[in-house]
Amino acid sequence: DDVRRIAFASVSNDPSVVCAGQDTVADCIALVRRRIVEMRAVGKGGLLPLVAVPGCAAHLRDVAAFVNGDVDDDRILELVGPLMALDWAAVDRGGPPHAPDDATPARGLELDALYASVRLCHLPAPISMRAGTFTVRIDPEAIARLASGDLAAAIRVCARRLVSSGLIPIVREGASSPALARRLAASLAFPIDHAGVAHCVDLALKRSSPSSLDLTRRLP
Repeated sequence: DDVRRIAFASVSNDPSVVCAGQDTVADCIALVRRRIVEMRAVGKGGLLPLVAVPGCAAHLRDVAAFVNGDVDDDRILELVGPLMALDWAAVDRGGPPHAPDDATPARGLELDALYASVRLCHLPAPISMRAGTFTVRIDPEAIARLASGDLAAAIRVCARRLVSSGLIPIVREGASSPALARRLAASLAFPIDHAGVAHCVDLALKRSSPSSLDLTRRLP
């Protein structure tokens, strides 16, 4: 058979490889935590360096489905390899694919202020507004608490980060199942776009906060 088969190199001994390909939630959490560690190692630990190719960011209704456990985790793992094999630079050059106009999750798949608070504390860029630019720097304790299933502690950490960044969070306490806490942590592996961030701002921050003003700069 002359057909060449595509194979992925084995890097099981590489300490930088943290995704085992066995559990979607565990792999997503490991990826996020690794990126945070890498950025802190080079003195750039304030922001999360996970940015989508333009037009390929996760839609909030899909994030909501993932957080709620309404997706096929095994199917996600099956798609990881083929997606990694794509030439994403070519996808970028070809222009963004069509995306839904409305960033708001569909009815029954609502994202609440808990997700929004966590997401705003794990962005790849500052939030630029008419009132100024707000950089919400990452506190690794938040993802550690989520990964351990302690949503209440994670939300307290995120609330402190928002307040210290000059913003006024709606939620300062929260509770849910350990499984949902871990899925919230895992959802941070899926970058969202400017519209998604704006929706999170509306969900997570009080109207009296400067963040209630319109965003004026798109995230990368």
